[in-house]
Amino acid sequence: MTVEAVSLDDYFKGSDETVDFVKVDTQGAEVLILQGMEQLLRRSNEIVMAFEYSPRHVSGLGFTGGDLLDAIDSHRLKMFDLGMGGPEVRRIQAVKRQSLEKRFSATSRWFTNLLLVTGRQDLIDEIAAQPLP
Repeated sequence: MTVEAVSLDDYFKGSDETVDFVKVDTQGAEVLILQGMEQLLRRSNEIVMAFEYSPRHVSGLGFTGGDLLDAIDSHRLKMFDLGMGGPEVRRIQAVKRQSLEKRFSATSRWFTNLLLVTGRQDLIDEIAAQPLP
């Protein structure tokens, strides 16, 4: 199926608007999404993103999990692991690139959801202060 799409940079072209929150779950197009919102990320000093990390899905479009992490790193987004979802309650934890690369491969069926944050030290501090469930 062909779906018409527009990048966020094109959508906001000519505007100085910023965004506070973006939810991305595109079954493998996450690298393309980040590439298409580079200008928006540069001018949005504070942004929170919910993002799926699945090397298996991004490989379907010719990318690697490392390509996705490179794109995240290039915007200095802090990563927090939200897990796969479901009924369990768990603490949101900061996660490092090496941990994700170790846990997930291009052939793994597993994924995790990430909270990506920049410029929101208040939110980062609040996450860190949360008690364990």
